[in-house]
Amino acid sequence: MLIKFFKTNSGGGKSGIDYLLNGRVANKTAYVIKGNEHVTRQIVNNIENRQKTCIGCLSFEEDNIDQNVKKELIREFERILFGMYRERFNILWVEHIDKGRLELNFVIPKIDLKSGLAFNPYYHKVDMPLIDSWQNYTNLRFNFSDPKDPAKSHILQGQRKELSLIKDYIELERILIDKFINQEFTCRNDILKAFNDSNIEITRVGGDYVSVKLPNSKKARRFKGDMFNEKFTSIEAMEQLRSKADARAAEFKDTRDLSRNENDARVVSKREKELDRLKSACIKQVQKRDGWLKSQAEREPKQNKGFQDHIIDTIGDNNSYNNMVDKNKNRDIVFRKREQRDEALYRKIYKWRQLKNKITIFDKRIDNDTIRANIINRVRRKRETRERENGTFMSIITGVQCIVKQVESIISGIKNIRIRVAGLRSLYAKTERGIDGIVARRRNIINQYNQKSQSQYQISQKTENKISQKTAEIDFL
Repeated sequence: MLIKFFKTNSGGGKSGIDYLLNGRVANKTAYVIKGNEHVTRQIVNNIENRQKTCIGCLSFEEDNIDQNVKKELIREFERILFGMYRERFNILWVEHIDKGRLELNFVIPKIDLKSGLAFNPYYHKVDMPLIDSWQNYTNLRFNFSDPKDPAKSHILQGQRKELSLIKDYIELERILIDKFINQEFTCRNDILKAFNDSNIEITRVGGDYVSVKLPNSKKARRFKGDMFNEKFTSIEAMEQLRSKADARAAEFKDTRDLSRNENDARVVSKREKELDRLKSACIKQVQKRDGWLKSQAEREPKQNKGFQDHIIDTIGDNNSYNNMVDKNKNRDIVFRKREQRDEALYRKIYKWRQLKNKITIFDKRIDNDTIRANIINRVRRKRETRERENGTFMSIITGVQCIVKQVESIISGIKNIRIRVAGLRSLYAKTERGIDGIVARRRNIINQYNQKSQSQYQISQKTENKISQKTAEIDFL
C-alpha cells in the first residue's frame, strides 16, 4: 500500500470529484464506498477560500482486499487525520479498480464544519512522518505489498509516471545497468567520469546517490543504489555491498512472508517486535497530531457566517452522513438559511462583545449599538476596498487587452505594408527589365541604321570618285 496526496495548485474543487466519478461509474469500475457525493459537492460550493479540497488515495498492488479490511483502513486513516473531531469534517471515499489494482480515493473539503474556519488536513513537511509511520505499520500488519521492499527499488528515483520528464533518464538508467553488468565500471569514480565525458552535468554527489541533469532536461534526477555508493571502490567492495543488500531483502521478505515462516518461532517473534516498534512510532506521531488538532478545534471565528448552520440544515448531524436518505435523488441538495432561529442560537451567532481591543463573537449580549455599527462599517469598508481593488485590477486587465489588440492591429498593418512593398518592388523590377529591353532594341536599331548609313556613304564616295575620274578623263581628251 502506498499513500498519496495529490497536488492541487489551483486549490481543488468539484473537478476532483468529477474526475473520481467520471465514466468509471458507468463502466462499474468506480464506487462511492463511504460518504455522500451531493453533500461533499455542496460543501465545496460554499467554501469561499481558494483552497477548497484535499485529494489523495490509498493505492494497493493487490487487485482487491477484504471489505472488512477496507472499512478498518478507512476508519484508522480518518482517525489519524481528524482524531476525536471526526464529526466536524466531511470526507468522500471512492473506490477505483480500473487499473488492475485497488485504489481507495478520498476527497476532504478544507473546512471545519462547526466553526466554518479553513482546515488543511495535510501539510507535507509536518505530516509526512505520521503518514509514513502508519503506512509502514499497516503494510506489515496486513501483509500488503510494500513500496519500500528492497526488491522493488530502482536506481532512478522519483515517480516513473512522468514519462515526458524522465523518459531520457530511464534510457540512461538502462545504459548504466548494462555497462555495470558488463563490468565496464569498477568503482563509482568510473561512473562519474562517464557522466563528465558524456557532457552530463553532476548536480550533487551524496554518500549513496548521484544527482545528474541531462542537457535537454529542466530538472535533475537522482540515481541511488549500490553502484552509486561511495563504498563502491572496487569489485570486491561491490560484492560486499551486494551481499548486505541481499541480506536486507531476505530479512524484509522473511518478516512479511507468513506462509513460509508461520511455524518459525524466531521469525514470528522478530515480526511481532517489528510490529510493536512500528506501532509505537505511529502512536507517537498520532499523539503529536492530536495536540495540533485540539488547537485547531479551539479556534474561534472572527465572524460567524453561519456556515455550520447551513450544513446542519441540509444534512443534520455529521454522524448520519452514511445513513441519510435522499428522497429526491435527482435533485441537488440546496443550502438554505433558517427562517426561524431560537433565542439561544440567536445569541450565539449575533451577540458581540469587546475583548482585548478586538471584536469577537461571544455568547453574551452587548446592547451598545455604537460597537455594532462600527463593526458593520468596518466590514462594509473592507468590502468596498476589495471591490475597488478588483475594479482597478479588471480595468488594468482591460487596458492591457486593448493595448494588445492595438499592437496586434499595428503588426497586421505592418505585414500588409510589407506585402504591398514587396509587390511594388516586383513591379518596379519588371518595369525596369522592360525599359532595359526597349533601350537595348533601340540601340540595335540605331546601330543597324548607322551601319547602313556608313555603307551607303562608302558607296556614294566610290561613285563620286568614279565620276571624278571619268570627268578628268573627258577633260583630258
